[in-house]
Amino acid sequence: MVKKKFQLSSQLTKGLEETVAVAHTYSGSLRIEVISLGKIVLDEDNPRSLTIGLGDLPDCPAKNDPLYKQKMLDYENLLSMANSIKREGLLNPIIVYKAGDLYKLVAGERRTLASKIAGKEDIQAKVLEGKPSPLKLSMLQWYENIEREDLTLWERMVNLQQIISNYEINQGIQKISPKELKDLIGCSVQQATNYCCVLESEDKLKEAIKANKLRNLEKAALVARVVDPRIKEKALEGCINGATLSQLKVLISSTPKLNKPNTEEPERRGRQATRINLGATKSISTVKSLIDAILQVDKYKKLQNIVKDTDWQDFASIAKSFQTLIQEMEKEGVA
Repeated sequence: MVKKKFQLSSQLTKGLEETVAVAHTYSGSLRIEVISLGKIVLDEDNPRSLTIGLGDLPDCPAKNDPLYKQKMLDYENLLSMANSIKREGLLNPIIVYKAGDLYKLVAGERRTLASKIAGKEDIQAKVLEGKPSPLKLSMLQWYENIEREDLTLWERMVNLQQIISNYEINQGIQKISPKELKDLIGCSVQQATNYCCVLESEDKLKEAIKANKLRNLEKAALVARVVDPRIKEKALEGCINGATLSQLKVLISSTPKLNKPNTEEPERRGRQATRINLGATKSISTVKSLIDAILQVDKYKKLQNIVKDTDWQDFASIAKSFQTLIQEMEKEGVA
């Protein structure tokens, strides 16, 4: 009689390896539990990409909800995962940390919401005894999310911006290098360079990425490196219209450069040599308090329109509003 060999599936093996890796990292502070979905809350310090929440489920969002259309889009995007959970259960536990009698979500928002849609009352979770450091928190979210097939470039950029900000604060440095980012998240130097390039790009490129009109990192980095504003605009338009990487390179190299001399460069260099660095912070509430304090001054109350449309969950939106506010203050003679 031939004995059958017992073999684990590659998916189950990968899941076990990830669990062992996390358990090793958090030895003594992590355990696996089945917890009630009713005890899970979102961590207010973690930015969200979804508008739908646990309070909207398990039924469809209410039609009189101001965000009904976007919430319904989120709901429909979660249905496939919810059906998978109904059939096969949850293959990869979420990660939470204890906060009194509740559990705050570190990673696994979609799995949590999909479980609620699937009619589940509880969920398997890796439980941390306390809240991880900001850097460890953002790293956990990165490793949890990076394998997702539906992860957008914008979601990666938001997560990476958190990692970089937390790392720079933790290390006491002004700017992370591509090599440091490579070592931090385990990617190639070229990919890390591309990430840094796009994160430092102008708002128009980031807006296209946020709207999911530009999904490819290499294309986005190619556009970000273009200096000439006219060529950059054409390249971005090409990206949005589906140009390949090769076509973009041809477009960029064949478009005539502007003949207009750059008269702003010496002035810009002069300002950089004497500018004051206002530092960095990972706390959204700190920035909001600072902006609120500025706008309480009679002289600057008229600048309140600058921040009225700020998305306080989006680091890029907050940074843009703050920079605009500083620029307007300089016009008032603050500098």
